[in-house]
Amino acid sequence: MPTIAHFHYHSRTKILDEAHVVVRAKAYSAVRVKNIGETAGLTNSSFFHHFATPKDLAPSAACFDHLRRCLELLFTCDRSTELAQPQPRIRTAEEV
Repeated sequence: MPTIAHFHYHSRTKILDEAHVVVRAKAYSAVRVKNIGETAGLTNSSFFHHFATPKDLAPSAACFDHLRRCLELLFTCDRSTELAQPQPRIRTAEEV
């Protein structure tokens, strides 16, 4: 069963996700809290629960987007082709 903390995290994450989408669709100066709330399926009061002012959203959204991109790169890259095979470091008695 989801806890209150889960819903708190989920709504904040949803606001950050949708803010990124709305800002890309419109210019930053044209975005309103109402636009983000409608896209995220949340109320304006939910927005203001997480952010004191709309200006507080920008740095959080930028950090969230950067973190998401870093995690996508980390978990989607195929490291098997990038890494060279390790060289044997221990020699047997016959090789010495």
